[in-house]
Amino acid sequence: QGACGACTVLVDGERINSCFALAMQYQGREVTTIEGIAAADQLHPLQAAFIEYDGFQCGYCTPGHICSAIGMVEEYKQGMPSAVTNNLAAVDQILRAHEPFPALAVDRHWNLISHNAAAAALLTMGVAPELLESPANVLRVSLHPKGLAPRILNLAQWRAHLFERLHHQIAVTADPMLAALADELATYPVPSHDGAAAFTPNASIVVPLVLDTPLGTLSLISTMTVFGTPVEITLSELALETFFPADAATSEALRNAAAARS
Repeated sequence: QGACGACTVLVDGERINSCFALAMQYQGREVTTIEGIAAADQLHPLQAAFIEYDGFQCGYCTPGHICSAIGMVEEYKQGMPSAVTNNLAAVDQILRAHEPFPALAVDRHWNLISHNAAAAALLTMGVAPELLESPANVLRVSLHPKGLAPRILNLAQWRAHLFERLHHQIAVTADPMLAALADELATYPVPSHDGAAAFTPNASIVVPLVLDTPLGTLSLISTMTVFGTPVEITLSELALETFFPADAATSEALRNAAAARS
């Protein structure tokens, strides 16, 4: 039926279901099966990733998964639409609709997927270029001494809030990549004082992000949104972080900045 995709192979770099194909149709063309993916004794990056992240079910369909994924990557490079193109376009539309306030989309490892213009202007200001290289990690950008950290006036509170969220994720998922990220973040300098910004137990509900910016001191409330009924696995792993002004001065400053950009 061609429904499972276990028989996927590449023909001239394009994926096909071989159960639908007659050999005579592809005479003189380059057919690549899973055995031809690796280069000598060097695994293809996708093969290595399947091993590293245990991307297997029973294993019977794994060759088809890998061939299909390689074909899909090439399709993406050529600008071909994928099954998630419209969904991700919808995410971008949501982020744009949140203007003039910052909003961004992250994956389950807090890697930046997309952002609106306000987030690009405000949350990357003064950040070292190497921290913004893809895939830029939002938590790393926030807490790294070459990131936003020097500009966060309530760094102790914001840091504690982010760690609470991260540790909760680790407890629920046991994700080794999140655990490694937490270990890395823990090595970053810790604020020497808490002051009025001391962490409170209810910070997971509302936590202000107070930034020192050329626009003045901005106070933002951060919220996280996930898709309640995702029908696409890509959306099920996305979260939207949206920022709202915590006071009238912040709202006015961000609205004026957006007007200046336009």
